[in-house]
Amino acid sequence: MRESDEQRCYNELANAIVIQAVDDYRKTDNDNVMARKSIEKFFKSGWFKLLTDTDSTYLIEQLRQEKETDYPITENRITRQMSISL
Repeated sequence: MRESDEQRCYNELANAIVIQAVDDYRKTDNDNVMARKSIEKFFKSGWFKLLTDTDSTYLIEQLRQEKETDYPITENRITRQMSISL
């Protein structure tokens, strides 16, 4: 079944919100724990669950590992975990 244009727009918006949160997390300074905790709170929120079926625990673990190693995970590894359309 073909996705309606309206549904596609909602999916694109949901995807953009999640990707922006990931980008914001990546841009935090290592000593800015409060900012990272705030974004992690979003990842654990009901709103995040409404936007995507992505496993927030897995996402947070991957982003923390990225911060520790200074080795960015690819966007594909994150979006592959998402249940929303690109």
